[in-house]
Parts: sequence; C-alpha cells; structure tokens
Amino acid sequence: MVPSTALSHKVVCNPSCGNGYCLGDNICVCDEGYGGPLCDQVMTTCSNVNSASLVSGGVNSQYFRGLYYDNLILSKIEPSISFQWDSTKPAPDFDTYNPFSAIFRGYIRVPTTGWYNFALQVSDQNWDRFSVFIGRRQMIWPAGYDYRIPFFMFSNITYDFVVTYQDAGWTDIFVLKWQVPGTSSLVAVPSSNLYYYNEQCGCPSGSNSLECSGIGNGVCQNGFCMCNGTFTGAACDKLTCRADECFGADNCYIPSKSSQYSECNGKGTCNNGQCQCNSGFANITNCILQIDPLCPENVDICSGHGTCYGGQCTCDAGYYGLNCSFQSCLSSQAYKPGLRAQFFKDFNGEALYSTGAERRLDMAYETWGSSNQPVPGLPNSFWRAVYTGFLTPFFSGEYNLWCRNSGGYWVDVCNVFLNGTLLTSTTNVVLSAGVHYRLKVIVAAQYDPTYAFLLWKPSNNDTFTFVPDYMLSYYVTCSSPCVHGCCDNDNQCRCLPGYTGADCSIPIVNCTGLPYLSLKQGGLLQRVYNDRVFLSLTSQTVIPALSYIGSTSSTSRTWSGALRADRTGWHSLRLVAPGYDRGVRLWMDGELLFDYTTSFARQKHLVAGQYYNLLAEVYGEATVSFSWQQPNSFIQIVPSNNLYYYDQECTCPINPTNGLVCGGRNQGGKI
Repeated sequence: MVPSTALSHKVVCNPSCGNGYCLGDNICVCDEGYGGPLCDQVMTTCSNVNSASLVSGGVNSQYFRGLYYDNLILSKIEPSISFQWDSTKPAPDFDTYNPFSAIFRGYIRVPTTGWYNFALQVSDQNWDRFSVFIGRRQMIWPAGYDYRIPFFMFSNITYDFVVTYQDAGWTDIFVLKWQVPGTSSLVAVPSSNLYYYNEQCGCPSGSNSLECSGIGNGVCQNGFCMCNGTFTGAACDKLTCRADECFGADNCYIPSKSSQYSECNGKGTCNNGQCQCNSGFANITNCILQIDPLCPENVDICSGHGTCYGGQCTCDAGYYGLNCSFQSCLSSQAYKPGLRAQFFKDFNGEALYSTGAERRLDMAYETWGSSNQPVPGLPNSFWRAVYTGFLTPFFSGEYNLWCRNSGGYWVDVCNVFLNGTLLTSTTNVVLSAGVHYRLKVIVAAQYDPTYAFLLWKPSNNDTFTFVPDYMLSYYVTCSSPCVHGCCDNDNQCRCLPGYTGADCSIPIVNCTGLPYLSLKQGGLLQRVYNDRVFLSLTSQTVIPALSYIGSTSSTSRTWSGALRADRTGWHSLRLVAPGYDRGVRLWMDGELLFDYTTSFARQKHLVAGQYYNLLAEVYGEATVSFSWQQPNSFIQIVPSNNLYYYDQECTCPINPTNGLVCGGRNQGGKI
C-alpha cells in the first residue's frame, strides 16, 4: 500500500485567508482573535471593547426544548462533550422521555500533528440525529459509532468545530471521541484540548432575517456561520448541489475554482429545480442518460402525448414522464409510476398484510430503522414481499436482470420474472424500446434481511445498476369511475376538492347546505380529544404544520386536510413520533401509509398542482413531525403553503349500530 506520507493534494483559497490557514478549497481556519469566512474580522467582545481570547477547558453549549433548535432553554459552558443522560437531562425541566436538541460550539487543539479519527458514541442511533463540523467541513453524519472519519491536523493550528444533536427522548449516551496518531482505540476528547470564547457574537443573516439563514442552513460560531453540507456562503444562504441534484437556480459548478460539485452531472444547468441538459442528454435523469441527438425514426417515444425534439419529449398538458406515458388524472384506469407492492406476514405469501406502491425494489436495512421491516407492522422474520408491474425500456438491446440480495441464511428468496419467465443474473433477454414487459419480483425473508435490490445492465456492460424508476409502472383500475376525481389505486378514488364518496360523486356542503366547501391554504385542522380513543372532543384549531410536542398520555389528536405538491415526482414522506407510550398513523387518500409506528418514511409519487387528502392520528405522549423530501430537494417540515384545510366544519353522520361519528376511527376519517 502506498504510505500516506507519500500522498498530498493541493487546496486553493481565493481570496486568501487573511489571518489563518487554508484548510480546503475556499475554507479558512482562523488564527486566535480572528474570524469571518476570510479570517479578516478582528474578534472582539460583543460590546466591541476588548480583544476576544480563547479559554481552555470546555465548549459553549445551548439546549433547546424540542427537536428543531427553536426554543432555547439553557446556555452554559460544558467541560467536554461526554454525557450519559438517564433520569437527569441537561436542564431541570427536561424530563427523560421528551425530546430536546443541543448545539456545542468551540475550538480544538491536537497534541501532535498527524491523522486523527473522529467518531460519536450515541446509544440511540436509530432515532437521534447528530453531526460534527471541523473547520466548517462536515465530518460525521448520522451514522454508527464505528464510522470513523480520518482528518489530518496540525498541532500548531486551532480548529473551530460545531456538534449538533437531536435527542428523540430516551436514555442516551453521547460522547465525542477521537483516535490520536500512534494509538489503537477511540477515547473521549479531553477537556484540556477544547477551547471557547467568553462571548458569542452575532452572525450574518440571510434573506429570511435569520442568523446564518436558520439552524437548518448553519449555526453561528463566534461571528461567522458554520454551514451544513447543503449550504454555503457567508450567511449559509446559497445552495450547493451534488452531481445528481438540481436545487432552485444555483450554478454551483465553477471549474475555474476547482468546484467539487457539479449540478446536473456537469452536463447542463439548473433552472427552477429542473436540469436543462446539453445536447444529447436527458433532463429527467439529471443529464446522466445519454441519448441519440435525433429522435428514432418510426418510434413514438413520446407515447402520442408529446413532441420529440433532440431525443427528448416535451409532454402535452396533463401528461408527464420521460416518454409522456403517465396522465395526471384518469377516472377509471391508468398507468402509475413505480411498482405495486404486496407485503405478507408469512414466508409463503398467504397472509396479506398491506399493499401500496414503491418507487423501485430498493430494500435496505439502513432505511428501515430499528423495526427491521420494510413496512411497519410486519414481523421481524418470516415475511414475503411481491412487486408487480411493467418494465418499459427506452432503448432496444440485450439486457441482464438480477435480484441481488445478501444471500445465504439472511434472505432465502429473491427472484425476478419477466413475462412469466424466471431470470438469473446471467440470463440474456432482448428488449424492445417502448414495449411493456410484465415484471414480477419476489423477496421472502426468514430472518433479518440486510438488502434486496432489482438491478440490470446491457449485456455488453460489466456493471449492474438500479433499474431506472422512470421505466417502471403498474396498472390500476376503478370499476366505478371516479366522477370528480382520479383513479389512484384499484377501486380507490382520490377526490378533487369539494367532493367525497367512494366514486367522488357527492358534493361536500358547508354548514348552511351550500354545495361547495372550499379549501383554504395555510395548515391543517387539529382536533384534541380528552381520551386515547378519539371520542371526547375538547377543542379544534388550525395549525400551520404537523409538528407537535406531546404532553400527556391520556389524550389523542387528529389532523386533517390536504397536501398540494409543487413538483411532479417521487416524494419521501417522513413521519417521526418519538416519545413514551404512544402511537401515530397517517392516511393519504384512503391509503394507510403509517399504522401506529414511531418513525418511518414512505415514497409517494405526487403530481404538481394536485391535492392529496391527509388524515393523521396520534395518542399518548408522542412528539410528532411530518416532513418531506421533494424531488431534487432536501428534507424539511411540510410547509404551511402546501397544506390546506376546509374552511367550515360540520357534524358528520353517526353510525346507528355503534353510535360513533363516521362509524369510528377504524371505519372512516372525519375531515
């Protein structure tokens, strides 16, 4: 192996660091007494009287009630980042089971020059979230204790650092550790190597008037902003993007500055969240898919619902997809993106548990959380999943398909069928562009599966990759056409605003009997019940977002309304509900996405401008947050601008059999 002492790389800071050290491309580490992105600001006390100086033996810390760093309770100097919280939390009014968040800011000096490994010991890695920035470079993401990040450090340089932590509300160990050169084990970073300034001064604000543009973008460190991995700029107000992403309208690929990021894979520019690709590349694949410069002759690659130009489709109104094969809203039958998924609570596939749609077959343990299940409620072992739909290649040729899994004892079955024929990774199949091939994949697990993926490759290629999700589809039918709605699942209508009923034929009336009940933008309707079974209603109000901190185990709540998508594509919907003695579940247009779970994420394909009815329930001391990750974007709490509620509330019918509104919460949901 080539020794590390023989390897080096060049970094450039332009402009140069005035009073500091160039750590990475355009990243400065400042000398003591200086701050700012270019180390050209003299650090003073907040009253601008005396020169600020570092103090050894600890770090500045701030503790917030809740998970989102927005309710400051306590600021103090901690001697180190080494905690074991059991019945005692950082502040007297923080109890064991309610979540909190914390920020630790300071400086670190190393005893000797060399390579250091950093790690966080976190007892609850499945629910807690944490990060470590050293020299404004993110070194640790939410990962395991043994995930060690090497970092070369000089003994004559003081490095600024920030540690963020979101505690989900359980007993926790939280320790920042390092492995010093010449040693073989991780130990807690000693207090004698940690430093802080006596006072914390303000940082630049973004266009939202928040310091460092808000905690989601960065945190203030002694007068300058420490940006997270998605943002940059003096106020953390500029987005960067990875090679496969396109955010807003930034142009972050700057070859003259040796940029390590390349929007749209370096083959196009980003405009309003969409890649405008160079000639010969397809924009729906973020300019990764190279295509012929001209459209194929005698092949309608736009499915009769769009115009082909330069090998790319511009879809007619009401259609979407790379080849315009999907229609935004159909009343009785439609092709939908993704695959139909059926999950069974037994190994042989006899006890059906749930059905839904999945973006692709991508079953990875690290995406499931501690439940070790692809959907909440399945047993930890002896279950089966069946994916069905169509594979529609865009290019003719010979291919290999492979259902890859961890093998052996862990996953017993991982089979892929095409037009009813069982394939192996060495089976060559000839596929024609634009043809729908029947696809079926079966995964059956006896115990604790690790992963199962559906992969393919052209036969003349050596590398298997994911089957592109834009080439997968499934078919749905509604035997009774949706009169004022869209057929989204078999015999399941998604009603347009103002209509309800199984076939969306019943107008929703307001409390005076008028035939239309309009949706209002700005939040969801929250109902609070003085029991755990949603019967004794005590209050109702409109809240701007589904984000709630639980207070007592003897109450329950519901949130109802609609969600409107800004973009067409796959959205990751994330429901987090840590706490004690609790349960939460979520419906979208009659489909149960989360059934009394504590934390899970599901991918749903949403169409821009369409409304999707929501109903969420929680009982007990759960702290609930509902967030999403839109296509080519980052995770955030679903904003109020995308949430809608009905502007009048009327009494719903009572089931005469059991005397409950809407027959009870297990039969229907009051909106």
